[in-house]
Amino acid sequence: MKGTILFSSVCGPFERILGRYAATDQMAFRLTRSQGLFTLYEHTHFSALHILAQNLSRPSVVLEYPTLDQFRTEVAKDYEWVAISFKVWDLDRVLEMCDIVRNTSPATRIVLGGYGAICMPHAVADGRWNGKYDAICTGEGIAFLRRLLDEPPNGPLRYRLPKIGSTLPWLSARPVGTIGIVLSGLGCTDRCPFCVTSAMFHGQYVEVMSAEDIYTILRGYWDCSPLTNSATIYDENFLDHKEKVESLGRLVRADGRHGLRAINYFAFGSVSALSRYDPDELLLNGLDTVWVGVESKFSPLAKRRGTSIEETFRTLHRAGIKTVGSWILGEDYQTPDNVQEDEDFFLSLEATFQQLAVLSVTPGTALWRKMHSLGRIPQPLPWHEYHLFGQTVTFANFTYADMLDRLDAMYRRIYREQGAALVKVLETNLNGLDWCRRSSNRLLREHKAVFFKNRCESYFPLLKTAREHAPSLAVRSRMEQIEERYRELLGPIPSHLAGMADLILRKADEEALRRGPVCRPECHSGPDTGRGDAERPTREEPFRRYTYAGVTDRSPRKPYRVEYPAGDRFLRSAAAS
Repeated sequence: MKGTILFSSVCGPFERILGRYAATDQMAFRLTRSQGLFTLYEHTHFSALHILAQNLSRPSVVLEYPTLDQFRTEVAKDYEWVAISFKVWDLDRVLEMCDIVRNTSPATRIVLGGYGAICMPHAVADGRWNGKYDAICTGEGIAFLRRLLDEPPNGPLRYRLPKIGSTLPWLSARPVGTIGIVLSGLGCTDRCPFCVTSAMFHGQYVEVMSAEDIYTILRGYWDCSPLTNSATIYDENFLDHKEKVESLGRLVRADGRHGLRAINYFAFGSVSALSRYDPDELLLNGLDTVWVGVESKFSPLAKRRGTSIEETFRTLHRAGIKTVGSWILGEDYQTPDNVQEDEDFFLSLEATFQQLAVLSVTPGTALWRKMHSLGRIPQPLPWHEYHLFGQTVTFANFTYADMLDRLDAMYRRIYREQGAALVKVLETNLNGLDWCRRSSNRLLREHKAVFFKNRCESYFPLLKTAREHAPSLAVRSRMEQIEERYRELLGPIPSHLAGMADLILRKADEEALRRGPVCRPECHSGPDTGRGDAERPTREEPFRRYTYAGVTDRSPRKPYRVEYPAGDRFLRSAAAS
């Protein structure tokens, strides 16, 4: 296939994280982990591969989740280039893939990229990588590939990516794509010592898209699909770029078709960045959910300076802005004497979603250099351990097993004391509705309030199940209070929402019986009801093959076709996400 480039994710089968989680399902193994019936399963894509394929003039093919045999079959078509995107924990599998290319299609050249590339200077030291690849990308990929392939460097950027989504697996067998993806920028100037992103871009920020570009892509997602629910803006600290955020907000507010009634996004923002906004500014600029790196109560990181973390989370939640809070266990300043205080502090923030992690010390970062100088890095480097719960360093004050136990207990405690993330979303949306109705700003009262009202109605049918399957009496009481507040703000429950709530509860009861009995004496005064909260088996994403013709116009139409394997042939699908 002369002139054609093959993009591929790392091949499966994929090793389970901690022996039980799919590394690609971020909802199940971190953000809603251990929430019983309310643990979400995610449908995701390798967005970076699609971004690259869409911004080249030549035709290309993108493989997502192939097996080694499926990859070998595709490589045999004699592509000019094969490009493989990978993370650190994929290094050993990438080496296998390079061998397949060299043995199956010797004339094909190999380019490697992704955040795993930060480790290549250390990986090649053992000699196994000699001659295995022809180029490696350690910076912004579009410009790199355009240079490598002699394409015009300043061509227009195109973004019409397959959407991601998540679902409760007992309600829907396959999550529908409802969330668009936008890449705003790469790198981070905060220079956290453990951060791979900051280290890979040497503490610099590389803008990929302007506010105008981001708005055009956001509008395109809503124009093209009524199922679009939100969008994720990838940028390590998007809210730090206040002028850009405000420019985007002005464009969203001026949008006559969707505006603040529909267009919204998830972004990353540090406490120091959030301290530069009041809640109305964030709402008027389109923010719906923000990821905040808490890391630890005792962390000295500069990004945590500004308004207190407690006040930051309270203010966001009062205004209807959902949060993802991240917390890390394993820093030297955490000890058996203070770790309980640290855990209690994080739980007191009541983040809507949580990421709890073991400290990962990745080659190429400032923290790795420090730990290596102290002799605390295991040798040889265990690449498969470089994930959120891996053992990549000798910890000062805890055993690795104790840390995993503490994280498991924290996840269970969050659910037992606060309830499911999905109901926290409803609760915070009710806050947003109340906040906007009381606002003196017309756009918040008349536009953003409509957004929150629609969101409250879409999440309400889950509340009855959350109450009946509550993990504790405290959570059950909280569910009752949320329903009372819903009635105060929105009036009597319409019959169609009540009917949907009953249907969801029946399905939840059936699923609980399938999962097996669990006794919760704090919730059920009588005999065991048979309600189970064991986790479902890990869901694996199916293999998908996308073809791109190399069109580089900026039409909002999908620039690809997607196929799913069926025996020895492919089934072409009109749906791409």
